[in-house]
Amino acid sequence: MVRADTLTATEHLRAAGVTDVVLHPTSSGLEQVELLADALHAAGFPLTGG
Repeated sequence: MVRADTLTATEHLRAAGVTDVVLHPTSSGLEQVELLADALHAAGFPLTGG
């Protein structure tokens, strides 16, 4: 379910000053990790971690 106040576009995230993203996975497919990394990179979020 998506709430009416859920930010869903890159422009909305930037306008709201979002600096961190917390994700709640709903799929166990490992291919989703690469798709997520691509989407975050395209949105301008730097990827960090080990």
